[in-house]
Amino acid sequence: MRVVSIPEGGMRMYEQTMTRIKDTVQGTMQSVSSTPTLGTSGPEMKTRKYKIEDPKVISDISKVVSPSEAGISAKEADYPPEMQNFVKATNRGLTLDGQPFFITGFNNYYLVTRAAWLGEGRNMTDEVFESARNLGSNTLRIWGFVDGDNWNALQPEAGVIDEKMFSNGLDYVVANAQKYGIRLIVSFTNYWDAYGGMLQYVKWANKTSIADFYTDPQIKSMFKDYIYYVINRKNTVDGVLYKNNPAILGWEIANEPRDPGVPGSPALQAWIEEIAGYVKKLDSNHLVMVGSEGFFGPSTASKSRLSANPYTQVFAPISKRPYHYDAVCEGADFEANNKPNSIDIAVIHAYPDHWAACDDDCKTNFAKRWIRHHLEAAAELGRPLLIGEFNALKPVARRNSFIQLVHTELVSAAKKGYPVAGSLAWMLTGSSYPDYDGFSIYHNNETAAHLPRPPWNMPDTEREVERASHYKLKEMLECMAKRAEEYVSDEGLHLNDGWEDTSKIISDHVQELNKVTEVA
Repeated sequence: MRVVSIPEGGMRMYEQTMTRIKDTVQGTMQSVSSTPTLGTSGPEMKTRKYKIEDPKVISDISKVVSPSEAGISAKEADYPPEMQNFVKATNRGLTLDGQPFFITGFNNYYLVTRAAWLGEGRNMTDEVFESARNLGSNTLRIWGFVDGDNWNALQPEAGVIDEKMFSNGLDYVVANAQKYGIRLIVSFTNYWDAYGGMLQYVKWANKTSIADFYTDPQIKSMFKDYIYYVINRKNTVDGVLYKNNPAILGWEIANEPRDPGVPGSPALQAWIEEIAGYVKKLDSNHLVMVGSEGFFGPSTASKSRLSANPYTQVFAPISKRPYHYDAVCEGADFEANNKPNSIDIAVIHAYPDHWAACDDDCKTNFAKRWIRHHLEAAAELGRPLLIGEFNALKPVARRNSFIQLVHTELVSAAKKGYPVAGSLAWMLTGSSYPDYDGFSIYHNNETAAHLPRPPWNMPDTEREVERASHYKLKEMLECMAKRAEEYVSDEGLHLNDGWEDTSKIISDHVQELNKVTEVA
């Protein structure tokens, strides 16, 4: 591993911006009262579908329209100088105009649907951009897809683009990013079913499992069609092709892709290589990233690194003994997934509250190990590391400590020469948006009420059965049971660092596993 020093000026800018974010979170982050959810007000707006030119030609790369034939450049659009050039990646980090560039900012998944809701929704979109700029952020990560029968869908049917939604939604958001000096990381789809995502493509092809999304030729063709359309779209607001717009920092091929039940999934790996390579052929200007959480998998030789994987709970046994959640069984493999040359930035997420079933000190230790192991792995891969999502649940003071931890770890690593890309907190929202997941960050919102987050609806049985099939729940449980059996004779690998600090229910099962190990 080769590490280099980072110029002091770039590091100082990163520290100053992160401090502004932390200070704002400490002073103003609050939950909000329940407000109408999707579909209760603005979503009643009628839309009209337009059949855009048949995207099936996208399999032939030579048919891509050149920049000289359609659209204009960022310079021709009279963008400010700081937004006319593209962010670049090296094995030492990110650069802009030859100077170190650190990503600092937030996630927001609803910007496109709200922007297409003219009036109230458009105001909500502008509020997020305004807040991000006031916080000193330089990047927002957004969803670049809305599929199926979801409100304000960009792609209501396979291969059918709603031109009005694109024009009022994604076009506006991309143009707004230029206006506010905020760069975008745009995700093409979602492992989870929110906003359509992979499950919608599986339904369109009359398939049933997430595995089909990665292997079925028809599904892959539909997905490539959509990618082609987005990358080559000419923005109706400013006339710039998406692929020529420096406001887009990069493309994320999916949010949190997994293939449950298959450690180091060959299908997922092949899909990553195929789709990332395809995006690079279409667009050499922008950075490409996978978008996964960062679970270490079978390609990881270091047992200490594997032991840094998340653990959340112990499941009732379907084998002879209890076993704990095993992230290797999710199918993702951080080192293998980020090795292809078409990947520019290695992404991880960090949620100690979801991934470490133990007290706060234990969760802090987990977060440090999680970040440090990935910094080491990213340096070996020659990829800048981006913490693409992170946050902790309230109380706010507790959340602040975690934000500070992430800040400290990344600044320290960058000073030591590790390839740090930056971080994006989950998530920055407007003042009227409910705190659905408990992670919302509100900027200077004095009217936000200190009320509990809105309750989740009771699960629909039919939908849950469908989800269990799609997300391969049976295969996931079988995988964890099999690996639990293997761990017994694998030098106690299942007793990872910090395991003794977990909650009582976990430690009780650990004692049982210890007894089994002693017998073996």
